[in-house]
Amino acid sequence: MTSYAVLLRGNSILPVQAFRNLLQSLGCENVVSYIQSGNVVFQYEGDVKDLPVIIAAAIKSQFGFKPSVLILTASDFLAAAVANPFASEGIEAPFQHIWFTAETITGANVERLEELAVADERSWHLPSFFVH
Repeated sequence: MTSYAVLLRGNSILPVQAFRNLLQSLGCENVVSYIQSGNVVFQYEGDVKDLPVIIAAAIKSQFGFKPSVLILTASDFLAAAVANPFASEGIEAPFQHIWFTAETITGANVERLEELAVADERSWHLPSFFVH
């Protein structure tokens, strides 16, 4: 059984216990949540390729809204940590933010994100995540 993290975008009203119960009803096991963030770690046996769509539809059915759902492995988090160029510059972790994306960040989207930086903020990205 493999461990995964599910990240929800656009969630501020989903009750944590109800979300854990929903995931368990979909076959997820050992479901653990982190505060009211929509971020949950769980174990799942089988292919998770369609699970984001299934989770989003179940949330829509049960709670009336459809968040964006992203499922990541421990390897995804490790890849972001290892590739982070700011780690070697002595910038403390609490001052770094990583956004994982379901689609590749390209062109105008990268430019727009960089425009949002203020003062001494810098950004860096790979196709599936953005570090700020």
